[in-house]
Amino acid sequence: MKKQRSYSVDFKNEVIGYAQLHNIITAAEHYKLGRNTVANWIKRYKNQGLEGLVRKKKQDNQKKKLDEKLVNIIWEFKQDNPKKSLKNIKKEFNLDCSLALISRKLKRIRYEKNKRDISKFNPVQSFSVYINVLSKVNIEGQIHSVYQINIEDNISHNKFIGYSLEKNSMNISIFIDYVLSSLKNKGLINSNYAIQSNIPNLKRNEIYDTNIKRFVTSKHDTNLTINKDLNTSKSNIEIGSDLFSHKHLIKSIYKELVLGNNKVDSAGGIYAENIIIPPIFVDNFIQDIDKIVRFTDFWQTVSIPSNQNKLLLETLEEIEAYGDRAQINFDFENAINIYHKILVTCNNLNDSDELRTKVNIKQADLYYYIENYDVAEKLLTENIKLSSKRSYLMELGDSFHIMGMIKLSESDMISAVLFFNYAMKAYSKSKAVKGIYKLYSSEIYKHIALTEFNSGLVVADNYILKAKSEGNDRELALGYGLKSILFYYLNKYEESEKASLIVNKLANKIGEKKLEAKSTADLLNIYTFAMKKNPRTIKLLITRLEELSVELKKPRYLSDSCRILGMYYYKNSKYELSNEYFSKSITSIPVNKWKKYYPVEYIVNLHYLGNIHYLRKEYKKSLKYFHEARIECEKKEIKFYLTYLENSIAKSLASMGSYDKAVYYFNRAIKNSKDQKLEVISANAKMYLGEIYIEKGKIKKASKYLKNSLEEYTNIKKDQNNVHVGGYIEKIKGLLSQFEMIQK
Repeated sequence: MKKQRSYSVDFKNEVIGYAQLHNIITAAEHYKLGRNTVANWIKRYKNQGLEGLVRKKKQDNQKKKLDEKLVNIIWEFKQDNPKKSLKNIKKEFNLDCSLALISRKLKRIRYEKNKRDISKFNPVQSFSVYINVLSKVNIEGQIHSVYQINIEDNISHNKFIGYSLEKNSMNISIFIDYVLSSLKNKGLINSNYAIQSNIPNLKRNEIYDTNIKRFVTSKHDTNLTINKDLNTSKSNIEIGSDLFSHKHLIKSIYKELVLGNNKVDSAGGIYAENIIIPPIFVDNFIQDIDKIVRFTDFWQTVSIPSNQNKLLLETLEEIEAYGDRAQINFDFENAINIYHKILVTCNNLNDSDELRTKVNIKQADLYYYIENYDVAEKLLTENIKLSSKRSYLMELGDSFHIMGMIKLSESDMISAVLFFNYAMKAYSKSKAVKGIYKLYSSEIYKHIALTEFNSGLVVADNYILKAKSEGNDRELALGYGLKSILFYYLNKYEESEKASLIVNKLANKIGEKKLEAKSTADLLNIYTFAMKKNPRTIKLLITRLEELSVELKKPRYLSDSCRILGMYYYKNSKYELSNEYFSKSITSIPVNKWKKYYPVEYIVNLHYLGNIHYLRKEYKKSLKYFHEARIECEKKEIKFYLTYLENSIAKSLASMGSYDKAVYYFNRAIKNSKDQKLEVISANAKMYLGEIYIEKGKIKKASKYLKNSLEEYTNIKKDQNNVHVGGYIEKIKGLLSQFEMIQK
């Protein structure tokens, strides 16, 4: 049998590179290989990369007899005792296997230790070159046809553009020189690159000393990875019957470079970054050829000229407007993508700091809005450094304010107050018109974080007076929105409702759907807790809020509306509907976001779902929800809600007959309720403890807890008109009267 020949990964990669530049048949003949072998290597490379070129070893049927650790020990022994034969090694280690197996295992270790790391090998870098007819341009009163020269990198997928009045190989070659030399100086080109093109007769012009190794025409080559549709690809430049000015043409090409096919997702991931190389007018460039001694010396010092730098900045400001439009239309993915590309372009652009900070704020605010706080914080941290350095006070204030809002959402009140103080300091120094409103907003949120709601109302009144005096409806709506929140926290639901209705009216007047959604959610909160409106009004508000949630791409609105409706139906004893809406609230947002950003709301959802299952007498399911909520409470140190959960857990355990565990949790609830002055929980826990001790036949202990519970409930009823409290009082009196009858 003919022995199969083994080839290294280096050799296979070299053959594939040769085949990409020529074809499979030529490569097979050149390296004296079979065509099927070359085709198979190319297929494996496409599917698996370089890993696919590593030859797989056959499984050893005796592998169980020699484990990896033992083989390594034998290898070390062999290194220390090179004269020891395999026979002696077998005897030394008392091995029950063949000498051939030992030999193969040791050879494999030697191979693994000596083999080269294939991860350092890169695929062949190639550049696709194609040319389009762009448009006509007016240059010094003469009308010329303009050709766009395009070069695309197959690895980074970056695109480089030049333009020329003549479609000839010399002009194209010069532009290729321009791009490749620039990339070389940036360290972004591999030594084994190749040029691919369908352009006939594209050859190197001998008068240029360049790095170009070879041009390859691929018109009849089916094995190259060139895109056959490149010649007909459409440009992003708006082409019409009107002539472009020279300035318009350059700006249009800059837009195509910046707004290429590279994407950024809403999670902050970057697929690629365009490298901005100034587009050149090749014909004018050729006229200056005598001034350049050697291209390589010239490109080492090349930079964007000041006039083109200014032009690129103007272009980026126009592109910024595209991002703003996308944001207004709630196309957040596109807006984030555009803003990111502007920031990438600014990295190597002079005098771009002001634009960078402005765009950075917009992108960070978008990430905050879609609740990706990690990416938002990263962008804001960068912006705070740059804004502080350049004394951009409004941008600095905005950065601190958004950071404060993030910390407020995460219930980190200490950090929130710190950032709002920094924001107020920056806004107070700013002379911008919006500075005073921003200052008021930061101050109000600072008071909210400190639970100084009455102090916040004073600032909110100043905010509203300022907006009224200037006739600024948007700021007026924002001021009333803040006032509604403050009244809500003070349990002044009627005043909160009035403020939210004003916001809703103003939002509809000026077409601000975000404000409408926020005010609708606030009204639902008020109506649910105050129980003021009929079910029809509640349902209408929910329907509208669900519509806005979809339109604004803000699942938080949908989640809040479902939770509010779940609470409403729960209070009206409609448990099936309540369960449906609480479940919908939880599934509308990923669990990891719930736990990280909205722990209190998540715990509320879980607690209500547990209560619903408890009322259905599904005690195991109720315990599952209660324990999950309890764990989150302990992680986030939310002691207030933890007391409620411990009482609920105890009730479920008592209903299942697990009295000892129930007593433990009831006692914990009683202890914590004293610290937090939760008299209702204390009275409720003692009532259930009395019932447990009745079941255990401990009448004296039961009587003690029931009497304490009755006393606490009676005091609560004096202060609160609570229907449930009255029911509990009657229940306890009934149990105590039974004790008296038994004693008689």
